Amino acid sequence: MPSETSLLAKPPIRELLLFLVLLLLGLTVLPFAVFYVGELVFGSYGGDGFGHFVEILLKRLASADRFVWLLVLSPYIVFQLFRITRIAWRLAGQQQD
Repeated sequence: MPSETSLLAKPPIRELLLFLVLLLLGLTVLPFAVFYVGELVFGSYGGDGFGHFVEILLKRLASADRFVWLLVLSPYIVFQLFRITRIAWRLAGQQQD
């Protein structure tokens, strides 16, 4: 049973940890999925394979390309949208009672 002083019991620390885990997911798993689904749907990638794809992705990330940032942050954004939807359903259910 975790105590109140546990690091994970504090909401800001927990939220930061969640953000970092989902950011890591967006930086590792998501590019892999995008590359291979793209190859299945559109055919062979025009570059030198997955390594070249990730290199271009990281360069565009470093140059503050908003679409690449949206891609990388999408796991966290989707999770937050899920949270908001769950809260809205709960509130709507309380108003009907």
